[in-house]
Amino acid sequence: MAKYCDIKKHCETSKHNLKSNPYLDPKQNKIAFQTVSEIATHPFRTAETMLAMTIAEHCSILAIDHLGVVAKKAFADSKAASDFKLHRTKCTELIKQVLGPHFLKVLLGDLGSNKYSLLLDESTDIGVSKYLGVVIRYFSPRAGEVILTFLGLVYLEKADATTIAKALSDLLAACGIEMSNLVGIGTDNASVMTGTYNGLHEILKTQYQLPNLVLVRCVCHSLQLAVSHASKDCLPRNIEFLIRDTYCWFSISPNRRLAYKKIYEVINCGEAPLAITKMCATRWLSIEPAVGYQESLASGAN
Repeated sequence: MAKYCDIKKHCETSKHNLKSNPYLDPKQNKIAFQTVSEIATHPFRTAETMLAMTIAEHCSILAIDHLGVVAKKAFADSKAASDFKLHRTKCTELIKQVLGPHFLKVLLGDLGSNKYSLLLDESTDIGVSKYLGVVIRYFSPRAGEVILTFLGLVYLEKADATTIAKALSDLLAACGIEMSNLVGIGTDNASVMTGTYNGLHEILKTQYQLPNLVLVRCVCHSLQLAVSHASKDCLPRNIEFLIRDTYCWFSISPNRRLAYKKIYEVINCGEAPLAITKMCATRWLSIEPAVGYQESLASGAN
């Protein structure tokens, strides 16, 4: 609590008096803090940073509450482990305030004044908040190859093209990246991105002085639209219905899944049943495994 009355009460406590007495003497009124270099080079700092980076790349931050305690006990004979203390709050700040700025600095130093392109996509999280994910693609002179890496995740108040363009411009300015070096963007085929008059691509070309900006549409989306149109009059509609609803029919019923398991074992000489693959209309790469599953099921029945 931060009320004035609480501070006054604290000043009267024996604990406060005990801690403050050594500093009442004018000659002893300075606290001897460790220097930054002494703290930063301590072995446990390196261990904490490495573990925080592992958590950021592979799993949820909540896991560090248990993993930190396990590491401390498992390596009790280590000098780094003796002072090791890492939980979710500290781990979060290490990722946000130390690792994030460090790798951004490395990225900007590698990018320099070279040309680059961006991959953009909008998404809505479980809290119904809209975000713009940005991935940068450029040639790295240091690595001698084209680098594709995450640049930022930007909150969007609205998902219209003007708001997205401003959010993208603000992100690049905050990172210190020259927007004039942007040569191309890769997006899905949504009209907000590719619209002829009010799409993001057109706004970047006209309002942000990028007349030669290249637009690369999502290949998966384009192929899916082409294949769907081509097969519209060639394949019965009930085939897509069968593939999509097979998963839905069994996924919500334990009894149906048990019946499916028994029938599959009878047909396939006691083999364990294959997992029923879900086909998602907006995840086009999921269509092929779902179709392949139906084919394998049909061949087994024959």
